[in-house]
Amino acid sequence: IRRPPRSTLFPYPALFRSRAVPHVGDTNGYRIEHDGRSVAYIPDHQQPDDDSEVDANVIDLCCEVDLLIHDAQYTPEEFAAP
Repeated sequence: IRRPPRSTLFPYPALFRSRAVPHVGDTNGYRIEHDGRSVAYIPDHQQPDDDSEVDANVIDLCCEVDLLIHDAQYTPEEFAAP
């Protein structure tokens, strides 16, 4: 049996990266780069309460990305509510 030279799911060469992003449980963000284009997906994640800085892994995945898909479920007021 001969294996195909490329993945059948992703038939073109691309760079895939994942990084842990802050959350109450294990959560990863992702970035895919191909042919000079990039997309980042940052799912449910949680920034520090003081909102003073963005997590370094989130910045790494999002820096100069062409398309950012980011979960923004709560406003600060909603998040602070019990």
